[in-house]
Amino acid sequence: MMKKMRLFSSIVMLGVMALAISCDDDAAIDGGGSIPVADGFYVAKVGSVPTTSDQLVAEKVEADGFGSQVREGFFAKFVYLTAGNYNVVSVIDQEISKTYGGPVVASPTTGSDCDGLSAYTLVQEFAENGAAISVSSDGLYKVFFDNSLKEIIFMKITKFNLIGGATEFGWSNDVKGDLVVNGTPSATGVTFRGTEKLMKKGEYKLRYNCRWTLDRRVDPAAGFAAANGYVAFTNFGGTVAALDPGGSNLQIAFGADGRYTVEVKWTPADGVKMTTTNTAPIAPKPVNDYAWGIIGSATPGGWDADTNLDLRAGATATAATYEIASVALTAGNEFKIRANDAWSIVIKPGIDILGTVTGDSNFESTGGGDPNWKVKAGGGGNYKVTVATTNGGEKWTLTFVKL
Repeated sequence: MMKKMRLFSSIVMLGVMALAISCDDDAAIDGGGSIPVADGFYVAKVGSVPTTSDQLVAEKVEADGFGSQVREGFFAKFVYLTAGNYNVVSVIDQEISKTYGGPVVASPTTGSDCDGLSAYTLVQEFAENGAAISVSSDGLYKVFFDNSLKEIIFMKITKFNLIGGATEFGWSNDVKGDLVVNGTPSATGVTFRGTEKLMKKGEYKLRYNCRWTLDRRVDPAAGFAAANGYVAFTNFGGTVAALDPGGSNLQIAFGADGRYTVEVKWTPADGVKMTTTNTAPIAPKPVNDYAWGIIGSATPGGWDADTNLDLRAGATATAATYEIASVALTAGNEFKIRANDAWSIVIKPGIDILGTVTGDSNFESTGGGDPNWKVKAGGGGNYKVTVATTNGGEKWTLTFVKL
């Protein structure tokens, strides 16, 4: 109730701040004050002057369908903090305009898939000239600031993790995908590193502290409207060269299977960057040794069991056709096609391994970052389904014939 009252009673931001905040490193710094930074919100240690690298920046939050949306008044940043007391301050015309802080409340104990990593420092109702926030240990932190809920969060980053179908442990467990601190962390840089990580063609994500998100909604069952709070991303997608919080899944390309050294490095200038090096390449699996199946709520086995396709005669290591003579697909429900009873190789709408698709007029994509096919109203019935490749599995064609 307290969170809901705050949200509906005071959602006003400083209009001047909303216009003035810039994420551009080359933004002009004007004004008559003595702090040489652009207008914006900053993390500031008590007794210290904020610097450019301390500036919080606008960051998108989760939306319906695993999408993202802009949230007015929401800012975040990875910053290196030393033990001490901190506030969030607003700077206008090179002067500290306001100082925010408040009492720390009990941290949630859920949210992480790893024991002991759910906690974070939470100011649930910050106020102007509120109490400074105590940081007990040096390290890399993610700081979140929400001007609508009036929350400040400091989350210490213990480790990054790889998770997904491209990994040897799939989407259900990322313990073997840990990237741990390498070297001595400092204000000039922090590196997280993992070696001998088995990766194969497919999709994956990068998470920190074994979390997908930081859910700060008033009512988690009430959706993603701004008035209901926010869900911040604690995972990265996009590309290795351009990580995107909450973005589409990262990819291991065809022919790039192997054991990888993966590094995630933070610096004040560049933020979080990722590099991957295939130190022991592995040849692709022969395509006549796959086990394709259709799975989902639209299929006879639901999401618990594949309905398998059979390998046609004449297949080779680089060319093969798999087929099911008849499978019932129910209207209004969803499905994917996957290989080897796992999620590392999946055929779904928009996936890069998908070549020509025919006979799919009765289906539509559910959209979002991990789409399914959905059987349209009136499209239910029995289908012949064929999956085939002629180029070693780089591309697979998909054919549906309604019987």
